Amino acid sequence: MGIRQRGQITQIEKDLRYQLFHGYLLFITVFAGIFMMVHIMNHRPVVNLITTAVIFAACLFLYFTSRFFKKYHVIRIFFMVAIVFFFIPFGYWTSPGSDSAVIYTIILVVNMITFVAVFRWEYLFAVIACLETIFLLQTELWFPQHYISYANKEDRILDLSLILLAVCAAIIITIYYVMNRYAIHSEQLYVASVTDSLTGLYNRRYFNDFIQSEFNRANRYQEDFSIILLDLNNFKKINDQFGHMTGDQVLIEIAELIRKNIRSYDVAARFGGDEFILIFPNTLKEEALELFRRLESAFEIYSKQYSKQHFAVSYGIEDSRGKTLEEIYKMTDSLMYKKKIEQKKHVVETIDR
Repeated sequence: MGIRQRGQITQIEKDLRYQLFHGYLLFITVFAGIFMMVHIMNHRPVVNLITTAVIFAACLFLYFTSRFFKKYHVIRIFFMVAIVFFFIPFGYWTSPGSDSAVIYTIILVVNMITFVAVFRWEYLFAVIACLETIFLLQTELWFPQHYISYANKEDRILDLSLILLAVCAAIIITIYYVMNRYAIHSEQLYVASVTDSLTGLYNRRYFNDFIQSEFNRANRYQEDFSIILLDLNNFKKINDQFGHMTGDQVLIEIAELIRKNIRSYDVAARFGGDEFILIFPNTLKEEALELFRRLESAFEIYSKQYSKQHFAVSYGIEDSRGKTLEEIYKMTDSLMYKKKIEQKKHVVETIDR
């Protein structure tokens, strides 16, 4: 099996409908087994025992064929055809009809088909099941002699109770499972939309929204915050000499250094290609600079492995006291650029010596 095929199977297995389908098959298998025992203990007609035994064996067979022999789509269609055109009419005709629990079973069938259908046309099976049930109800008026009511009321109540329990359990579990998966998926989408895919830090889009809300909050409560803009000097040399994979790894490792050396409530984001930006809430410039020293030391230790490329970090720090958001950005960027020029001069002087 090729890599592409394995990837396709893995993707299918992640599909919610795939998981529900196999859950339903096991669910039906369990309840068919329970009813087999009930029919045996209550000495029910042989046809009832055979029906439940066939359902038990068929669902178990379909589960293993679909799951382990990779025939999911074929088995799913076969399941819907069999359950709509064979199980419903045969089950209705071999039971006391609407006087039995078969109506509840049909509700469960419609629910299952609705959740496991992949293509639009497959929802027709659920519609057919509903129309078929209406037709079968009418047959009780046309052929009342065929539908013999339960002689034992206790048997009827037992069957109704078991099927009602199964239907309610299946619907509740399905809705809970779907909503839980939806919540997880929504959270994953949100995280993907606000984080940088390479470094795992917040992206610029999230940062722009956050700093605006932080600026508004700080003004409302008469507090201040500081931002630090970081730029990786000579990062292009690392890309050129070692390749972009090494460059990406450097960005990942720098992001990890940032995460480890800031406070839990500070916010760090990848601002551009090799630029990072940090927000220190409720922190003035002097305090932010002290907090940054630990991070700067970590940078210096890390950059030694690329000393031949003169890899370094330049930065600008400014707080929000008495400034607009635009002024904070401009001042921070100006300070960072000034630091960058100083470092380049230092490198030139070192080379000249």
